[in-house]
Amino acid sequence: MKKIIFPILMLTFIASTTFAGPFGLSKGMSVEEISKLSEKGYEPTSPDNDDRYLFVPKKKHEVFKIYIAFIDQEKGLYSIRAVSEEIKTNDYGTELKNVFSDMVDRLSKIYGKPKIIDKINSDSHFKEDKHWMYTLGQGARTLAAGWIKGEKDTNLPEELDSVAISVKADYHDGYLILEYNFSNSAEIEEKQDDVL
Repeated sequence: MKKIIFPILMLTFIASTTFAGPFGLSKGMSVEEISKLSEKGYEPTSPDNDDRYLFVPKKKHEVFKIYIAFIDQEKGLYSIRAVSEEIKTNDYGTELKNVFSDMVDRLSKIYGKPKIIDKINSDSHFKEDKHWMYTLGQGARTLAAGWIKGEKDTNLPEELDSVAISVKADYHDGYLILEYNFSNSAEIEEKQDDVL
């Protein structure tokens, strides 16, 4: 019996310690642990001395340029945000929409079918396709995809509560924003809301 239990325990231990989440990071990591997984010279720094840390992971994606780790002093890493380089596009947002669509397809292979939001505010006077980037930049348009734990056709690992990708605009430059929220993020949000 002991011969059977030991391998099972070892497999359970290995499985629980080898999960590497987004960009090689896992829920609850400390600043020091993330520093070891960052490119040399780009270890986590907090310019505003809060829970947001700029860093560059060793496991990075070619589309993204800025990486932010949200790290609570007690609970550790609870969220990651990655922002792309500027994506030059036309008034119709063609190039930005193509990069967004490609990234949604890639993420869907990992996390399943997302919920897509593609809408413009009903009170916007600029609903023509040629105003796509303008309305996005004004905050009147939304293009996003999300994967939420427990949703039908979603396949998030236990450590993740949600994954979301959205687009933002600044004149003719577009950006992708990718965000991962770990399963400890709700606890931290509750703790932060206790002061309200």
